[in-house]
Amino acid sequence: MQNEGLTCQMSDLPTNMKTDEVSAVIKSDETILLFGQTMMFDRFNDTQRYEYHIRERLRELGKLLLKLCEPQGNATTDLKSFIDPGEWDFFCDTVKSMTISEEGKAQNTLSLKLGHSVKKCCVILWGQAMRKKDEEGKRNAKGFEELYKNEWSRKVSSRILKDMKDAKLNKKKEQPLDGDIQ
Repeated sequence: MQNEGLTCQMSDLPTNMKTDEVSAVIKSDETILLFGQTMMFDRFNDTQRYEYHIRERLRELGKLLLKLCEPQGNATTDLKSFIDPGEWDFFCDTVKSMTISEEGKAQNTLSLKLGHSVKKCCVILWGQAMRKKDEEGKRNAKGFEELYKNEWSRKVSSRILKDMKDAKLNKKKEQPLDGDIQ
């Protein structure tokens, strides 16, 4: 892996994480590290304030990569190899398995966060492929991003958004007691 472009501050982020399987995956995956670096550059004026948020997003991608590697049994696979139009359906199914319970209810907003992160990873990989004049890399990144634009909402995020809306509509409104109103 080439970490030449990583800033000193960025290389400290994975070190400050809880030491576990997820942090090991993050430290070894170039795409995830470049994603973190991009997030730090986006917030260059106040990186310390966003450090926890950046680490959280890196851990989400690390957990996703671990889940993607489970069926193949291949721990050496990197996130870049899954950002491929041929892996799209498997990718979506994996995200759904991480975020939707057996009863069909979305458990949290992880699928929304992962969607935003993966879209940014597509842009990063496309930029790298452009610099290296890698036509296959460009096609994979653009093809995956197009699938994301056209299908992510329908396949993954619509369920969480529906469940969030339903929860908001079904939330009981507390009426003030007569004694509280004067």
